[in-house]
Amino acid sequence: MFDLKKARYGLLLIGMAMLFSVVSAQGETATPTPTTEPPTATPQIPTVDYFEPTMVVSDRPNILTIRGRNFVADSVVRIAGYGVVTTSYVKTETLSASLPENIVPGIYHITVINPIGESPLSAGRLTVLFPVQPTAQPPEPPAPPTAVPGAPNLVARDYSVEPNTV
Repeated sequence: MFDLKKARYGLLLIGMAMLFSVVSAQGETATPTPTTEPPTATPQIPTVDYFEPTMVVSDRPNILTIRGRNFVADSVVRIAGYGVVTTSYVKTETLSASLPENIVPGIYHITVINPIGESPLSAGRLTVLFPVQPTAQPPEPPAPPTAVPGAPNLVARDYSVEPNTV
């Protein structure tokens, strides 16, 4: 069975033997050359400062703009209680997220996930509203009363007879 500690110890011994052979062959120790590469920035956990809009309707696709810090090209937006949504990287402070039209109405927090970690839940809340239902047409108002007292107050609509004369 493979033992990691023994493998490391073996690699250490091989490295020391190679160093000793280089020193013996040259008669002096090798001087390391300085590197000119700039140090790479350590990836940071993303932070969500705010997003907009904070209120959307669920029957249509919506685009969220997320503002914060430490976003990278691999960042994705997660709607807590829904899941990960399609995300576009704009710059280190801005992401764009597409909300699907089938998201259930409710109140959600959002987070941003980077390869290094996930942001805390957003302080702001995303409110998804029910779609607006069309209103029913009001009924037609009743016919006005006749101007002649005692005259019948009868209105016949959509009435036809055969033959066309009465």
